[in-house]
Amino acid sequence: MSLQAFQQALTDLVMSPALRARVAEDAHGQLAGYDLSEQELRRLAALAADPRVRTPTFLHRAFRLSMLANTVPRTCKVLGPGGIRELTHAWWAAGPPRTMQYLKEAQLFADFARGRLRDGSFQNDFLEEVLDTELAMLALGRSGLTWEPGTRPVPDDLAFRVLHLHPACRAIAWRHEPDAVLAALDAGRPLDGLPSGDHCLLLAAEGGGRLLLKTFRGEPARALLAVDGARPGGEICAAHGVPGRVLAELLEAGWLGSTVQ
Repeated sequence: MSLQAFQQALTDLVMSPALRARVAEDAHGQLAGYDLSEQELRRLAALAADPRVRTPTFLHRAFRLSMLANTVPRTCKVLGPGGIRELTHAWWAAGPPRTMQYLKEAQLFADFARGRLRDGSFQNDFLEEVLDTELAMLALGRSGLTWEPGTRPVPDDLAFRVLHLHPACRAIAWRHEPDAVLAALDAGRPLDGLPSGDHCLLLAAEGGGRLLLKTFRGEPARALLAVDGARPGGEICAAHGVPGRVLAELLEAGWLGSTVQ
């Protein structure tokens, strides 16, 4: 018997309506994994059957939902009331919260949502690209890094140099027109009928929490998404059908950097 075990069991009951229902039916079986006395078991069984425990559950879930609404608001809009209810309830049922930090909570939710998308148990055509963008925006906004406009020299041996994104930039793959989707979300308009295609949304931290968003299409988009900090320019050109001049233009603009292999 320990106070810590009782507190953990009580916390789990508050967070999980499904566990409460099971404990109300079979307290000894469902709470066997906790180091509890008979008196503590009786108290927890009574709490599991008490409808008033729904109130702290509601408050707990409202707090977790507010964390998402404040960190990934466009993602919440993409999901809509039905989608956010389905995903968050499944996520909460999968386990208790592991952090009270907003950014980490958003990242954990993102991992769960991506898993549901990839196993086919949840479908939303816009979710992954919007979620990836918002997480990148959060990370860059807190990174302290700065991208500055200007012309950079292009080395003659670019084909043999390993290319990487500027540290203050992130490249996100989009299957739709990013500007149209983000504008529709911000205006509260439906996403039906928006153009699709292969795009790259480039995010650049400008300092002071400000971000620059720039959309690329075609060859520049493929180049930005292919750059991984491990391959030289010539290999990227050959593997992705990107002319060398495109890499040179991106490097000259400062979106890319290069290192000697």
